[in-house]
Amino acid sequence: MNLNRGLVVLCLGCAFLSSGLVWAGPAEDGARVFSEGKTVLAQGDFPKALECFATAVKSDRKNAEYRAAYSLLRQVTEMRRRLENNPNAKKWKSIARGLRTYYHENKVHTEALALDRRIHARLNNAASAAMLAETELTLGMNVEAAELLAKFNDQKGTPRTRLLLGIALARQGQADQARSVAGALTLPKDAGPGLFLESARFHALLSQPQEAMQMLARSFELTPPSRLEGAKDYARQCEDLESLRKQSAFAEVFKTKSKVPESKCSQGSSCGKCPHRSSCKKDEKKK
Repeated sequence: MNLNRGLVVLCLGCAFLSSGLVWAGPAEDGARVFSEGKTVLAQGDFPKALECFATAVKSDRKNAEYRAAYSLLRQVTEMRRRLENNPNAKKWKSIARGLRTYYHENKVHTEALALDRRIHARLNNAASAAMLAETELTLGMNVEAAELLAKFNDQKGTPRTRLLLGIALARQGQADQARSVAGALTLPKDAGPGLFLESARFHALLSQPQEAMQMLARSFELTPPSRLEGAKDYARQCEDLESLRKQSAFAEVFKTKSKVPESKCSQGSSCGKCPHRSSCKKDEKKK
């Protein structure tokens, strides 16, 4: 760079600094466009989200989060295409469940609602009703969820449909009806963390803090370590648990640790590039 050109660059830089503007580097650009991608993804704009994630990857190719989000959304885009062109019922169901998980994890709730309606139209059972009702409750569609679940409030129902119906009724101020539906419900021995979380929400809505916090702690204990922080973040933001935040013991619940053993094995096709290879028992056996 010659002297004159250097002076021009220096002057331009001073002008930007004096005006309050700052040069944005690749890292800042990547973070901004990645955040934009997550926003438009939640709005259901998949092409725009994919474009944003691709741009973020180009700005910072070493960022594993950007690469993972871009790769996963490419797979989801393909899954969405296959869902529309797959006559095989078993494969359709498998693809639909995978998409549903992605939608909920990324808060694409309108897409989840449309998909759940299609799943329930095909299956029309307690499990599909519970999935649809879960999404409706997430979107504040309490009346619709209650009407749907009331159809399964008999021998066709399950502990989950009863709990979700109780939540839908309690949200509408129908506490007595909610208690009659799920107040004396005993959870099955093999209940997972989701069912205990829904039980915590139900008890919290009925102003039963002790029972609610017991259920919430049990939910955390049954959540795998790799997913525990996400589960706790959800609980912190869940409006159904709002009444518990006034309880002094509520913060203690979040100190609960997972009791689920979890392997660090990625189950990939090769152990060669695995970061846990040196301490992996599976790899030691191969040797």
